[in-house]
Amino acid sequence: MFQTKTLHLPHLVTEAIYGGSGKPGTIYTPGGLEGTCTQVRDSGLGEALATVGLFVAWNRRFSANASGPFSLQSLESNGFDLLHVMEAFDLQKPNLVGSSFGTSISLTFAYWMAERVNKLVLLHPTRIGSGVHYQKIRDKIQHCKALLKEVGVSRALQQEDFCYSFSPDRDDLASGRVGDMDPVEFGILIEATYGRLGTEQLPILGLPRSMIQRIEHEALVFPGNDEVHPPAAADELAELLPHARLTHVRKSDPEWEATLASEVAAFLRE
Repeated sequence: MFQTKTLHLPHLVTEAIYGGSGKPGTIYTPGGLEGTCTQVRDSGLGEALATVGLFVAWNRRFSANASGPFSLQSLESNGFDLLHVMEAFDLQKPNLVGSSFGTSISLTFAYWMAERVNKLVLLHPTRIGSGVHYQKIRDKIQHCKALLKEVGVSRALQQEDFCYSFSPDRDDLASGRVGDMDPVEFGILIEATYGRLGTEQLPILGLPRSMIQRIEHEALVFPGNDEVHPPAAADELAELLPHARLTHVRKSDPEWEATLASEVAAFLRE
């Protein structure tokens, strides 16, 4: 049911999938290093949101049929790209759905451009602040860089403990484009992506609590269930946002994807 559109964004040329019709519309921003909309397309969430109005999910980096480097892994650059996605589909005040790092992008955009956002749906947000968590990420960076040096990019991507997001069945990996990257350059990319964690200058996977408390939009928060997306992160985020509620859907539920899709669609229709 989805169509594909090539997007010429400020930081990359990439693709978006879209379906449905009607305003205000909804834009899904993916998370992780992979930065693709494959999950929302395959999970049923995209189909549910397309029943509410125009639904758009954009790739935050190149896909097999697009060109360009990774989008710059900063909240500012991704937010600027998000604005151009809105303009490409003529959406003046859409709902924003973010997943993981996409949650941080959506929150940052809602803070700086409040008048351009209707509602927020924040799926498995990352920890807002934890020194222990940041140290684990830094240890992971060093592990990934060592693995890259030892076996190269293609083989490293196939290791279960490599980074957090890559798996060998990604379209990009299958196309050979990621696997052809220089191991040293790829290590630098990972460090650039995660290396700012824990700083006060808008850390890459977290936002200052004072900023979050000023975001006035209605929001629905869905907790994750792993080390990077612990349930406590969603609890804290829902408490900080003035007009947020926490969904009771859990990934441990057998039908969690269908239940979540139904709940998110109902929230956006309210």
